[in-house]
Parts: sequence; structure tokens; C-alpha cells
Amino acid sequence: GQILSFNSKGEQVWSYDYAGKMIDRVAFAADGTVAVAFSTGAQGQSQVCVIDASGKEAAAIVTDNKIRYLDTYSGKFAYNRGKSIVVCEQGGKDLYSITANKDLRELVLFADAARAAGVSSATFDILEVK
Repeated sequence: GQILSFNSKGEQVWSYDYAGKMIDRVAFAADGTVAVAFSTGAQGQSQVCVIDASGKEAAAIVTDNKIRYLDTYSGKFAYNRGKSIVVCEQGGKDLYSITANKDLRELVLFADAARAAGVSSATFDILEVK
């Protein structure tokens, strides 16, 4: 029921309690930020939480859609809202959203989160998401 963070010496730095939720996706950033997609309740609601390097929740976004992909890079994170790709700042503010013309299974941000590699059931695409 907790996410634990350890430093390079093996000492626990922080913990984040997520009791009652199931982890669907996790994305790690180089600065120590973690984006986590949770399933909550029997209604299938999903929640995306961003936990900063000190273990504090920086953002919590509730969505009715199942989170199929989640990535964080360069101070931003991206996830799916239906067929749309939503890119947010780490504080949770939506920056922009684009509609994907394919049903993506995975998405990886790169190039300062201006581009993404998207994987569908049969293709691999480079997308401009900024």
C-alpha cells in the first residue's frame, strides 16, 4: 500500500501511501519525480498522481478513462484521455491535448516533451505533441 523511495545508500527517503488503489502504470523522471496511474473503486475510475522528488503529491488528476500509457519527461507528463494525448505540467495543469489517429498502447516523450514515440497494435509512430 505504499511507494517507497530510497537513496543510493539504501536509506529510505520518503513513502507515499496509496492504500485502496491499484497501480496501473508508473513513469520515472531523471529529477526523481514519479508519475503513477492508479485504478480506484469498482466504477473503473483512474487517477494520475505526480509525486515530486521529496515525496509530496504535486498533482492528482481523476479521469473516467483507463490509463493505457503514462510517461514523464522534461518537467511534463503525458497520459491518455480516451483517444487524446494529454500533456500536463508536473503540477497537473493541462498544457495541451491532441487527438491520436490510432489507438496507442504506449507513449514515450522525448525532445523536451515536444515529441513522442507512440506504439499501436501494428505501428510505431513519431508524433509531435507540442
